Amino acid sequence: MIFIAGGNFQYLDASVPVYESERLVNTTNVIIALIQYRVLGFLATGTKPNDIKSNYDLLNQRLAIAWIKANIDAFGGDSKQITLFGQSAGAQPVALHHITMKNTSFPLKPLVIGTLNEEAIFYVYEAWVKPITLSFYLEIILFTFRANAFKMMERYPPIEVDDLRPLVCQMAIQWVLACPTRIYARQAASYSYVFGFPLDFDGWENETFCDHHVCHADELPYTFESVWVNFADAGKRVAMSMATY
Repeated sequence: MIFIAGGNFQYLDASVPVYESERLVNTTNVIIALIQYRVLGFLATGTKPNDIKSNYDLLNQRLAIAWIKANIDAFGGDSKQITLFGQSAGAQPVALHHITMKNTSFPLKPLVIGTLNEEAIFYVYEAWVKPITLSFYLEIILFTFRANAFKMMERYPPIEVDDLRPLVCQMAIQWVLACPTRIYARQAASYSYVFGFPLDFDGWENETFCDHHVCHADELPYTFESVWVNFADAGKRVAMSMATY
């Protein structure tokens, strides 16, 4: 299994502790390979012959995937049983490789794609530290959706409360993540899912707004079983069910 790490294509890498997969490898019949790719790998400077053409991220990844396919047998793996997976910014190249590798020696497999049911909480509460008032909520709707603003207000009607950030979270989850995921899933042979199990330990430190919610990347400790000792019994069962799915 080849993993592509996230980080907004700007930061983080495959050495982040949450990707530690020793226990996962020792308890399943898989080999985990984590690949690196260059920061700002999609930078382009122009269209002239000597300009940087971008897409170096994808080229880095394709070379890494090809190397693993050519050499994994020496590590006890099976070059015919390779699964590519990623998270956040690392999931986007998985979809791109799924499209661009159709005419290569890499056989395509069914695509599994999913979201977290409260994914936008981290971004909304980081962007707006103070409560969102009714008037400011209307400004957000009008500025963001313009001609479709009234449709969005019908779909997400504002309510008279002191803080409308939870409603903005619901809207952002659907608009930015869930709806595009569903559209993509309908166009590809795929399985879609929603992950809704919050961390059962204190994993967000000062970001208390994510406590008891399923924020962005909360599935990673369960996917990799990287913080096994921190899991309660329920968390261990979730991690094991994901590993043996």
